[in-house]
Formats: sequence, C-alpha cells, structure tokens
Amino acid sequence: MRTATDRIFFGLDAVLRPLRNECLKVWRSTPGDRFHSRYRRTRRRKNNDETGPRVVRIVIAILCAALGLAFLLLPIPSTPFFLASGALLASESGSLAHLLDRTELQARYWAKAARNKWRSLSPTAKWLLAGLGLVVIAGKAYLLYRIYSACTT
Repeated sequence: MRTATDRIFFGLDAVLRPLRNECLKVWRSTPGDRFHSRYRRTRRRKNNDETGPRVVRIVIAILCAALGLAFLLLPIPSTPFFLASGALLASESGSLAHLLDRTELQARYWAKAARNKWRSLSPTAKWLLAGLGLVVIAGKAYLLYRIYSACTT
C-alpha cells in the first residue's frame, strides 16, 4: 500500500517524465536544427491535443521570461530562464524556431572564440577579468540593496 507521499511522488513522476524526455530529445538533436525539429514534432502532435498544452506552454514561457527579467537585477544567472522561454515559444512558431537555431550556431561560434581567447590570456589577465566579474556582481547586489531599501522606507 502506498503512502500519501508515494502517491504524490509517483504522480509528479508521471507528469515530469514526458517533459524530461522532450528535453533530452532537444538536447540530443543536432545544433542548428534543435528548435526547428522540436517545432515539427510539436506540429505533428497538435492534431491530437490542440488548446490545452499550447496554453500551458505559452504561460510557462511567459513566467520563465518574467523570472529571467527579475533575475537580471540579482547576481543570479538569468540566461537559463530566457533559453527555456525561447524554447517553449519556438514550439509554437516556426520562424522563432529558425531564429533560435541560427542564434545557437552564432553563440557556439562566439563561445569557441571566447574560449580560445581565454586560453591564450596570461594568468594575470585572467585574474583581472575574474576580479572585474566580482565587481560587477557586487555592483548588482548593491543596486538591489538600494532598490530594496528605497521600497521599504
């Protein structure tokens, strides 16, 4: 006999398993065609389940974008929330899916160039850039503190 906690856990597993499988499909897709292939898969399924899942995807995408905007002020990475929002919206729009695929290829190019540049820097330059990053994070924290203190007084 299952306890209430077991029923909740297994219920969540049943809900989250399709989401996990879809994320793995997107992750394992070829770069430059990830989002468009997800768009095509979603399009094929839309004949069966039209309104409910679309509304849920759009609402979750809007929430992810709002969280990303809120986290821009905090010293917390907001990029994953923007990526999740874009991926969810790309399943609804072919042109947005194409744009995200092109953007992914550009981002990979720039990341590779930045990685090569980082490797060629001297240790002193790396320490200076790390220090600059800490100053930026401290500045964001101070800005958040000022906003919070202005709102509470």
